[in-house]
Amino acid sequence: MVKVLDIPILNQINGIDDLKAIGTYIEVKIGIEEKIGVPLRVNGWSQLFNKIKSVSASINNNIEKLSILLCEENNLKEIGQFYEAKKVISDIFSLQIKARSWRELKLKLKKISSAFKDGVTTDKHLLFEKNKIRNFINSSKLEGIQINEGLTSRSMADVLNKYWSR
Repeated sequence: MVKVLDIPILNQINGIDDLKAIGTYIEVKIGIEEKIGVPLRVNGWSQLFNKIKSVSASINNNIEKLSILLCEENNLKEIGQFYEAKKVISDIFSLQIKARSWRELKLKLKKISSAFKDGVTTDKHLLFEKNKIRNFINSSKLEGIQINEGLTSRSMADVLNKYWSR
């Protein structure tokens, strides 16, 4: 009998040694699969770690999209038919998601997201601000203005005034 382990938030795992510290390979793999609700289809510590890192990277790259999908039930249905939505979510996570209903798909989405994040941001104002800053940085590049993300603590008006005065 394999004991179920208390698996930490998966994006905090920094190496194979962190996984080995949790327990045996079988215990860790089963614990992670139960935590995310999806079979991982990996063999060995390195494949398990690589899968965790690839799913974590996918979540970080699609954080806004996931947050919107998690906000409301209808957002998931706006993707299209059920099978299309399931495929889109499977592609986002790089996992084969199995679900038979919209409700089950939404639960899997929440389960996987919460396993990798302390809670995927669902604050619409915060998402808007992040998106606005990212768009400002990208549009500034088109004007030949290089702004790095560390300078976003300054207001956009301050940055624009600096370059207009040239």
